[in-house]
This record gives sequence, C-alpha cells and structure tokens, in this order.
Amino acid sequence: MRPRSYTTGNLDICALKNMLGNIYHNVLNTIRAFIWRLKGASKSDDHLDSFRAMCMLLEGASESEDQEAARSQRIEVAKLLLPYLEQGPTRNKIMEHLASWCYDHFKAMNSWQSLEDALEYLGQVLEATEVDVDYARLAVFYAKCLQARFMRGRNTTDLENAIDWAEKSTDLTRTLLKHGAGIESLVQALGNLWHCLFTKVHQLDEVIDEDFKKMMAAAQEAVDVAVDNNLPTVILAEAKNNLGMSYQFQWDRCTRWEERNYNDLDRSLELGWEVVAMMKGLSSKSNASNAVVAALSNLSFRLQRAYLCYIKDGSLPLATRVPNGEYLLDQAVDLLAESTAIPKTEPLSVPTNTLAFVSYIKDFPDDYRGYILGRSSICLNRSVYTLEQLCVVAAEEDRRNNLTLFYGISRYAAAAHLQLNRGPFAALQILEKGRGIANATLQEENMNKEVLADVNPDFARRYIDALQALKDNRFNNAPYHERSEPHEIILGARKKLLGMPGVFHPPKDLCVEEMMSLAEKEDIVLVNITNLRSDAIIIRKGSIHTVDLPNLDEEVLSEKSWEIQTRLAKETQDEHTLSELQKLLTEFYRHLWKSLVKPVLTFLGYTSSPASSERWPHIRWIPTGVLCLYPIHAAGLSLNKPDNTMNRVISTYATSLSSLYHIRQQQGVLSGATKQPGNEHTPGFENSSVLVISMPDTMDQQPLTLSSMEAAAIATIFPSTQTLTGSKTQDVLTELAAEPKIVHFSCHGTVDYDFPSQSLLLTSDWKTDPLTTARLQALSSKSSKAHSESRLAFLSACFAANGGVENQQDENIHLASSMQHAGFSNVVGSTCPLP
Repeated sequence: MRPRSYTTGNLDICALKNMLGNIYHNVLNTIRAFIWRLKGASKSDDHLDSFRAMCMLLEGASESEDQEAARSQRIEVAKLLLPYLEQGPTRNKIMEHLASWCYDHFKAMNSWQSLEDALEYLGQVLEATEVDVDYARLAVFYAKCLQARFMRGRNTTDLENAIDWAEKSTDLTRTLLKHGAGIESLVQALGNLWHCLFTKVHQLDEVIDEDFKKMMAAAQEAVDVAVDNNLPTVILAEAKNNLGMSYQFQWDRCTRWEERNYNDLDRSLELGWEVVAMMKGLSSKSNASNAVVAALSNLSFRLQRAYLCYIKDGSLPLATRVPNGEYLLDQAVDLLAESTAIPKTEPLSVPTNTLAFVSYIKDFPDDYRGYILGRSSICLNRSVYTLEQLCVVAAEEDRRNNLTLFYGISRYAAAAHLQLNRGPFAALQILEKGRGIANATLQEENMNKEVLADVNPDFARRYIDALQALKDNRFNNAPYHERSEPHEIILGARKKLLGMPGVFHPPKDLCVEEMMSLAEKEDIVLVNITNLRSDAIIIRKGSIHTVDLPNLDEEVLSEKSWEIQTRLAKETQDEHTLSELQKLLTEFYRHLWKSLVKPVLTFLGYTSSPASSERWPHIRWIPTGVLCLYPIHAAGLSLNKPDNTMNRVISTYATSLSSLYHIRQQQGVLSGATKQPGNEHTPGFENSSVLVISMPDTMDQQPLTLSSMEAAAIATIFPSTQTLTGSKTQDVLTELAAEPKIVHFSCHGTVDYDFPSQSLLLTSDWKTDPLTTARLQALSSKSSKAHSESRLAFLSACFAANGGVENQQDENIHLASSMQHAGFSNVVGSTCPLP
C-alpha cells in the first residue's frame, strides 16, 4: 500500500519524509533543504501526524563533522515545527528536546540566545507538566540553566532562583523514591544542588556557613547513594569529583596559611586520583569526554596547590602519590595539557581551565611565578587558538563576552614563550593571534578588492558576499549555521587568493621578515603586560629584542587606572575631582617612566634630548591591556626635567603589528612590498581635500566656543576645505564616503564603557541617529587611490581613543581605530576629556 501524500501549499509531506529518511547520511544538506521547504509551508491542523513524524526523525539525527552547525539546524527546524503542533504531550516532548539542544549549544558556543531559548521552552513545559516524575526531572534542568545564566549575566537573582529550583527538585525526587523512581535521579538532583550551592560560595562575597555546610552535605550524600546502590561509573565519578571540589574549596577558603587543614587537601587529592582512574577507561567515549576533562583539570588544580605547599613548607600531602615535590608540578601541568587535547569537548573548557590554572600562579612566591607560567605554555597556546576560532563566527554579544572572560590570555601566552626563551618572534606571533580578534574581519572586509573583481568577477562576488553575510549574521544574531556557512566560503577563498598573483592577499600571520620591515624608519615597541611577567618587545631595523620590565605589574597598573578612570567617567568634574586627577595622573606617569619608558629608551640609546642638528628618533608604541588607555609619551618626571618621553623621542601608536602592516601594505610603503595598482602616490597633504565637521552647539551638551575658530583656522591653511556645521549623522557619513584626504572633527565625544562599539561622535541628531564607532568601522575605502594615499583623521573630541572597560582593551575598539578601518592611515585622538 502506498503511503498517503499530504500536500500543504507547495510542501509535499510524503516526499519530505522520504528525504528525511537519509538524515543519518547527510544531516547538514538534508536539514538545510528541510528548513527551506518548511519556511514555505502554510499552517494546517490536518497534517499534525506528518509534522510529528518529522520531529521524531529529527530527534535521531546523527552528528555531522560540524556538530554545532548540525545542532543549530535541528534547533531551527524544531522552532519552525512548534506552531504546527497543538498543546499536549507531543509538543511538550519536542520543546524539551529543543531546550536540551539549545542548552548544549550554549555550553559549546557560549551562545546567550540559546540559553535564553532553553529557559523559555523549559518554563513552558514545566507549566504544562502534571506528572511529578517529569516535573522533578525538568526542575533539575531548569535550575541548571538558571545557574548558567547567572555565570553569564551575573544577576544574583538567577542564582537564588537556581538554588530554590534545585532544592525543590531534590526534595521532590526523594519523595518519589518511595513510589518507584530511579535512584539515579536522586544523585543527579543532588549533584545539581551541589553545583548551584558551589557557585554561590565560590562566586559571591557574602556567603554564610550554612550555605557551605549544605554544599558539603549534598556532595557527600550523592557519593554515599551512588556507592550504596552500585550506580554506573560515570555517575559515581561525577559525584566524587564534586566532593573533591568541595574539599579543595574548603582548603582555599581559609585565608591564613598556618590555619589550613591539610586533611582537606589530602582528601581532595585522593578523590581526584580515584575519579581520574575511573574516567580513564571512558575517555574514548564522546559522551564522557567532558567528564574526563573535568576530572583531569580538577586534579591538576589540586596538584598545583600541593606544589605550593611543598614550596612553602616542604610538606608533601599524603595523597599525592609522587616521589618528590617537583613531580607535583610535572603531573599538574601534564594533566592540564592532557585535558586541553581531548577532542569532542566543550571548546570553552580549554581557555577556562587554563586561565584558572594560570591565575593561581599569583599565589606562589615571585621566584616561581615565571617558571610555572612557562610550563603552562602549551595550554595557553591552545587556549588562544580556541578562542580565536570561537570568536570568528560568534554572534556579536557572545564574542564580546568571550573576549571579556578570557581577557589577557594571549598576553600570558606571549609571556610564557619569553619565559621559555623561545625568542621574541614566537611571543609576537601568539600575541597577535589573540589580540584584536573583533577587528580582524573588518581588516579583511575593508581591503581594496577592485583588482580581484577585474581578475575574477564571479569569485570576487562570492567572496565579498560571504564577508558581508558573516558580518550581517553576527550582528543580527542569526543561527549558528547561518554564520558558519559563509565562514567556510571565506576560508576556501583565502586559500585560493594566496595562489592568485597580482591581487590583494587576505590577512595572515606575519613572518619575521614582514615584522622587521615595519621598522625601516622607526623603532617599534610592543609592551606586553601581565601580573606575572612584563616585557617590551622591540623591533629595530633588521632585529627583534626584548627588554625585561620587572617593575611593571599589570595589577598595580590596573589599581592605579581604576582610580583615574572612575574620576574621568564622572559627568561633572569639580575642582576637588580635577585636583585628585592631576595628582593621580602625575603619579601614574612617573611610575610609567621608571618602570617602562626609561628602561626602553636606555636600551635604545636615547638617553638625552637630540641636538638641534640631529634627527629626532621615532618610536611607535603598541601598548596592551590597561596601557591602551594612556598616552605613553606623557610618561616622565616633569616636562621641565630631561627625564620624560617627549624630551627624548617622537611617539606614535599602532593598535597591533598586523593592523600597521595592513595599512602600509595598502600604501605600498613596505620595504620590498609589491605596490598594488594606484599605489604610486607619494604621501603628503599639500593641496589636499579637507572635510571639517564643526559642532559649536550640540543638543543637551555644553557649547564648544572654539569649534568655529578651529574650522576657520583649517580653512586658512587649506583653501579647498569643506565645512559642515551642525550637520546630521547621515550627512557626515555621505561626505566621508566621498573619501576626503583629511577629515577634522571638532565636536563632543563620549565613550561607552560597557560597549565600546557604541561610543559616539556627537552630531546634531546624535540621540536619534548616533554616529557610533560601529558605523564608522563599517565605512571602507572603495577606490585604490584612497587605499594608497596617506590620509589623516583628526578627532578633536573627548575620549576618541578610549576603548571603554579595561577587560576589552586588547581589542582596541574606539573611535580613533574605527577611522583607521575606514581608510585613514593617520589618526589623532585623545584617551581622556579635552579641556
């Protein structure tokens, strides 16, 4: 008998079911076609059975090579199916599966929208669930999602609700045991309760002893129940891992070293070894790989603490099972490295566990910090590469969160390379890989592609369309598979471009010759700061050197910077605040002179002011971390004394080596560089077209009385000046698109400390149509002439070179850098308010 064929609009359900029968062989193509056809279907209640059948087929879909793309497509299919399903058990089951897929996608990709979707679907299912066994199981899942939302959003209400749901689910599960519920469900509920309570005692400052006791009790009960009932290895291992973490935290929470109980560390180590032994046999199973990572990394953390004990008092905890103290560190590093190399795990576990290990190094005596950091090098390298791969296709908000979470990890990786004496070039390579991730695609988008379009128009169109699609889908928070697809096209295009002579080449890792070519006419000083080791990496003509900076500590700089930035951020600055600022800045720049600039200038031989007949030396500074907020050329004891930067050298800046190389490559001014067509222009500003944006009066802002005078002065020097006074944002963007050689903004500027891409240059309609960093970044020079010319943007506005919050400084997202992306090779901007 032939199967019935249901037709809704243009959708042939029977054909679609046959198509889905091949899902195990080619999930990506099948689901892609399914989505396309389903979007064109009309809603009809007559075809519920067919839609339900499709849902069940989707539940069994196997994972493709790109697991997250496959999962993302299944999520979209399930979302499209929901409106066709009536209220009832089938719809609830689909929503539960959908919530599970969304949560798994969140764990894998740190996707905020996926987590919110999981909570939304779970909430609906919980409201419709009447069976206690199902309700208890779903409540465990709901608490887990709320805990995850707290860790991402840091809203304590989410954590309080997570604990409430976890306690409710645990009590209900205990009650259900009397009615035949599985004992495994109680262990899972206890584990979830432990996780929520552990998050509270570990993350919040105000914690009562009762919370800690409840956490320990939940962990111990879970182990006891699992042992007494001979539950599967995975369940028992997770319970023991939680108990071991509890003992580790009990050890850590005692702030006075002499009062710590070594039994806590012994017990945590003993449990750690047991869990690793249990999980080793399961490491080949993909569904246990995340548990294996947790077991290995957690034991690594405990061995690191045991090594600190050995350093401090020579003691070896009883449960270490090692012949000597140094072997403790060997095992700690080896276990961490093993955990970062396991395939099919949550990618964020690599940088998360590595950063946790590196952060604890600060507790060691100074003489040991660099040594342990160097031993962590392989894990730091993997973390940087993992982070880069995640951020390339992440939605914009998720990418910002990733970069904030793992702020500074590439600087640790570079410091580790230097600690191991691998040379400055290796340090520069890993540092460049992990900094400016957010702007890397902008650099590729803004490259001149005219020649490529002439050589191969079809290829150019596909490549440019893919770049635009990736950009649009990231900003519009499109599903993951709609971001990964154009990215795959871009990766293929990059390989093809490298083999096409005469056209531009996409951004790539710089080789040592390319780095040194940047220093033909100036010294380049990249300052790498961490709280464990800081260095200046100096590129001179034909060589690369390092200068150790032992007195430059990131924590010290951050503390000083916090005091300064909180005062700069005040809307009104009275005389008292200004006096405090002057004192703090004077102290900061004196410290910067002694700990950074003086050692660098001494190495370079710039120990005094040049004679009147001598050429002034030029230094291009590339700061990292919190130093990006401050002009290094202001460092010194006083302008009236010889010991200050401006009396010795002329300073300029770059955000990174790759951005500097990109600018000079476009201009064809690199040593040995092949000039692109139109790059024969000699840099200069004589008879230049000048655009002045003057805002003497701005809505809800103080008047800028000197703005008109600035515009008039510029017009005197450059007769071809065009002045826009009191203009709207769109008018400014239109004139910028005409690619003037010089642009001068004389207006108010504001910095968004949370979202630097939303920092503003204030136009007349700034409240309704703001001129943001993101909009300026989107400008790109279309003509080869604009790419080849040396163009200047002068931003006479407050905070134009201020990148907002400290934990995003390595991205260098601010108004000044956005003008560079818009094609201006030279930009002048301020990191602070202008008088």
